[in-house]
Amino acid sequence: KNPYATLLSHVRIVTSAFVQKLASSANSAEEYDEILISRRNRFRAGTRFTQRGANHAGQVANAVETEQILHQRKEDNIYFCSHVQTRGSIPLRWSSPTDVKTYRPRVRIGTDPVAQAKALQRHLVEEYRQYVSGIQTNSTKIFP
Repeated sequence: KNPYATLLSHVRIVTSAFVQKLASSANSAEEYDEILISRRNRFRAGTRFTQRGANHAGQVANAVETEQILHQRKEDNIYFCSHVQTRGSIPLRWSSPTDVKTYRPRVRIGTDPVAQAKALQRHLVEEYRQYVSGIQTNSTKIFP
């Protein structure tokens, strides 16, 4: 079965993403493909100055997940290796409303320390749930 068909059967359809595939060079000792996928989070998307910080649920503005996948063919075996990196706004309650007159938005930081702590905690718990708790290799969990 085509390994790309298998890979694509597990991919969610996205509307704001970047995908690129790079093949190994012809003079390479091993045959491999490198796939780069960047997915923009559907929650709190916006331009740099219109969405900032985290909301009450811990979802950060302008979050992007970038995954680098290495697909290697070695003799009769096929190997996949993946690395995921996320980025987004600082997970605290803050904003910087645009000021058309000066083009220098002032940063407004939330003053409620409980709301700040809750937003940060919810963000970190979700990151852990999504990226750490489900890591598996050869059907063996490596993190609890």
